[in-house]
Amino acid sequence: MGTTYAVLIGIETYQQRGIGSVQFAQADAAAMREVLVQDLGVPAENITVWLDSEATKSVFENELPYVIRQLCPGDRFIFFYAGHGFFANGTNRLTTWDFHPANLFDTTVSSETVLLAPLKNQQGVSSLVFIDACAANLQTNLVQARDLISDLTSNEFEALVRSTDHSAAFFACSPNEKAYPSDSLQHGIWTFHLIKALRGEAEDALHRERWITGDSLRNYLALAVPAFIRASTKIQGEQRPFAILGSNGLFGIHRVPPSVRPCSCSLLELRLVLPLSRR
Repeated sequence: MGTTYAVLIGIETYQQRGIGSVQFAQADAAAMREVLVQDLGVPAENITVWLDSEATKSVFENELPYVIRQLCPGDRFIFFYAGHGFFANGTNRLTTWDFHPANLFDTTVSSETVLLAPLKNQQGVSSLVFIDACAANLQTNLVQARDLISDLTSNEFEALVRSTDHSAAFFACSPNEKAYPSDSLQHGIWTFHLIKALRGEAEDALHRERWITGDSLRNYLALAVPAFIRASTKIQGEQRPFAILGSNGLFGIHRVPPSVRPCSCSLLELRLVLPLSRR
């Protein structure tokens, strides 16, 4: 049995003025780190977190592939990204803190180059990729969203999943949609529900014997995120999460201990509710 390693990236504000912020991206990355350590048992020293100015183009191009190359057969790698993303010149691009809108292609990074190709080269390594960054035309934005130019495509991620029996990629929204933040949750809506599921606080995300599997997590997010948007926000657009899964059997992500009981109010929600109740 190998070891789990993770790289978590949250880019909330960018170096160049005029680039819209990604609300709560830092809080999303921090919450993901917390759930990996406390609930999934990932050693804290195995988790790398890059926030804002730490997530430069040089770091993406050099440090991220280096971390992946150190993985051994049997290891598991978890990648989480909250920031702007888009598709251009035939490839999915992730923005870096120091990207420049006047030179998008040369100042952003290809997800295939810095993430997916290195993972495909590591035989026997399983991977979980979580992307809270979808794209649409900036001029059409009526509310703040985690988008920039044009839609990310799933083709490159499908190639990764086909290359191994145990890889999965989860996306905050489908093509032609946006991934929204929530002021009430203080998180991206999709990431909030992802973390809620990984903590064992969402009964609908649990499979038999209290396992969270690729299928159960995908199905939970696909229902929970749109339901929250309809019931708890004034957002008019759709956000339909999806996932690409690869496994010869059930893709086991995490088994929730019997002592953790699903509840209707998560720890993240309690942090918001309790201060208000004291006023």
